[in-house]
Amino acid sequence: MQIAVIGAGIAGLAATKVLTSVGHDVTTFDTEPDVGGVWCPTRHYPGLTTQNTRLTYEFSDHPAPGDWPDYPGAAQWHSYLRSYVERFEFGGSQ
Repeated sequence: MQIAVIGAGIAGLAATKVLTSVGHDVTTFDTEPDVGGVWCPTRHYPGLTTQNTRLTYEFSDHPAPGDWPDYPGAAQWHSYLRSYVERFEFGGSQ
């Protein structure tokens, strides 16, 4: 089945990963040129960090680096989301 996921932020990436893992042909769309939603480099401002600790943002099957601060910066979080896409081998946004 072909499925479109709208938004390549945290929720969209999780949906893409799950749907891909069960055999669907998934295309993820976003208005930004890269994955990450608010963590995409074109959307965040200098100094942006998470409001919650990294432990509340990380995916259960893809832990954030243990040496990160409790409140990672936007660039760190974007790299984490990119590594999620690469680890589970599903495409980025369109």
